Amino acid sequence: MSENQKDKKATATGEAATDENITTLENPMPAPPKDGAVTTLENPMPSGPAKPDVRTMENPMPAPPALDLDGDGK
Repeated sequence: MSENQKDKKATATGEAATDENITTLENPMPAPPKDGAVTTLENPMPSGPAKPDVRTMENPMPAPPALDLDGDGK
């Protein structure tokens, strides 16, 4: 690694970044459990009540009767 690259990775205290500096940081995003267990966090958006099956529900707005424009009753 060139000196320029080391300078860019220097820490706030002015030390050159090393593997020890990087790998000793706590992981802010730990890996999920390997056994597939659900986390203990509550779901912020729980699912609501089950939605009705729109294919079987009665039509709430049936079509109006056809208009008799010419007045002959057909």
